[in-house]
Amino acid sequence: MGIENFPKRLLEVGKVGASRVRLCNMLWLREYGSAHELGFDLPRIRYAAVSHSWGNSGTMPAFCTNVKNHRSLESGIPDTDLPITFQHAVTAARALGFEYLWIDALYIMHGPCGDFATQGPLIGDIFQPADVVFAATRSFFKSGGFLRDRRSDRMVVTFSRRPGVRFYAREHIDDFMIDVAKMRLHQMAWTQQERCLARRTVYFGENQTYWECGKGI
Repeated sequence: MGIENFPKRLLEVGKVGASRVRLCNMLWLREYGSAHELGFDLPRIRYAAVSHSWGNSGTMPAFCTNVKNHRSLESGIPDTDLPITFQHAVTAARALGFEYLWIDALYIMHGPCGDFATQGPLIGDIFQPADVVFAATRSFFKSGGFLRDRRSDRMVVTFSRRPGVRFYAREHIDDFMIDVAKMRLHQMAWTQQERCLARRTVYFGENQTYWECGKGI
């Protein structure tokens, strides 16, 4: 990914055990790029992206970066100040070893004096290089979350063929069309675009979690 197309802002989530997040302005990479041309190594910054539903803006206030709150976001806020869906994305990112997270609502400076006009058209260029995309398929709005408990009454059989190696078997419940493709989140035009651009996606569905990459689901 070219430095000029690197996300202008990423949410720094830290490692497992952290309890605060911080919005980072990543434009310093462009200055670092000049040093790279002189022979220094450019840091490889890995980030996960989030595909989510904004919900009904008429009944729920939007949680997004704007000219009034960006200073506090850059200073750092407790995880609990984020909507539940964003909190769950932070949890997933930390668990998988990603210290940075890209969320559209925080990446763009919204409202008057914002930068949607310049940053909005770059979303495609930013989404595709993400190492993985977390799709909050089972959440209809930012406060819905996607790491909620699932049904616990499904029978699981555990067996072992040799010491130290365990296998798990359960009823077949795979139905990507019902669990993902027909869900509200994936009926939106922009999420269809996100699915096409993503190299790897983890869909957090109501019944189970699905993985999709270039080799299939």
